[in-house]
Amino acid sequence: MSNARLHRTADLLAAGAAAGLLAACGARTITAIAPGAGGWLLAPAAALGVAAADLASGLLHWACDSFGSERTPVLGRTLIRPFREHHRDPEAILRQGTLKLSRNSCLAALPVLSVTLAAPGPSPGASAALFIHATLLVFVAASLATNLFHRWAHAARVPPAVGWLQSVGLILSREAHHPHHAGGRRAYCVTTGWMNGWLDRARVLPRAAAWLRATWRRSPHAR
Repeated sequence: MSNARLHRTADLLAAGAAAGLLAACGARTITAIAPGAGGWLLAPAAALGVAAADLASGLLHWACDSFGSERTPVLGRTLIRPFREHHRDPEAILRQGTLKLSRNSCLAALPVLSVTLAAPGPSPGASAALFIHATLLVFVAASLATNLFHRWAHAARVPPAVGWLQSVGLILSREAHHPHHAGGRRAYCVTTGWMNGWLDRARVLPRAAAWLRATWRRSPHAR
């Protein structure tokens, strides 16, 4: 079997496993909704899960752009290089297949979903547990879809349903993502872009970078 076919098979298995585990966890969570109660928690859980995924995408994007190098052990090849190659050629994401694009997200999701499925699920009527499980599953689902949303934000034309989701702000739009590539270290979040306004206005990430670099220079490891 060629390396390309082997990689594609591995990507397909990872995606299938992630989808299967997510579906199993979701089904178990849905069955925990007590008759006539608990369903109202799904909307705020979904909003929180998506916002958390957007924030996580921004923090990861910022960290890979700001620290380390493509030669950093383990992380350099798997995480830092793809982000920095994307800056060198933003349109390359449009030439990547969906399976390859989602590889790292699926691999990261597998242990989280496996532990979630192995752990006791929420009991019927247990509102707090139901909310936590639903939030976690939406977070994972949105994270799995983030690279696809990012790719669509670079596409000149998208399917009508995708365009509608972009227009109402439910996924990252071309306009929301443009500032990141137009100069300036901003708009790092690439799931929906919801968190970019707060992060950029408060200059959270530049301040965090300055603090981390100053702290590192003062540490014994920097000598």
